[in-house]
Amino acid sequence: MNDGNKKIISKGLMNPFTNFDEIIAKDPLDAAAYYNRGIIKSKYNDHLGGIADFTKAISIDPNCTEFYLSRGAAKDVLRDHAGAIADFTQVITLIPWDSPAYYLRGHTKYRNNDHNGAIDDYTKALALDPLCSDALLGRAEVKKQS
Repeated sequence: MNDGNKKIISKGLMNPFTNFDEIIAKDPLDAAAYYNRGIIKSKYNDHLGGIADFTKAISIDPNCTEFYLSRGAAKDVLRDHAGAIADFTQVITLIPWDSPAYYLRGHTKYRNNDHNGAIDDYTKALALDPLCSDALLGRAEVKKQS
């Protein structure tokens, strides 16, 4: 969710769902509106609703990696590890140098007890971004448990 949306929601200036519903009603092909509504739904723990909106956004703009990252994160929360891994892999297919996608896929593999896969993805994330402390910590945690 962008900073503007956070400020509006935190100040109670609008019902964020109604706002995006209105935008979508006016332009049902507004991928960003579906994406932003999905972010808000996920923020309020409606991960299935968020996934549905991310999926709609992807159907409109299948090359936007943010949509896949957010859908993958929501799937991971719901323990749909295979679905999350598929979304993070799609990001890597579109942008092979996307360090956060490797980190998130590694984290999901770790949660799914695929320790070797997690170590590989954390290592790739670090090769792409040596300052990715989350990948460094994740890899150390997996190695400690292996």
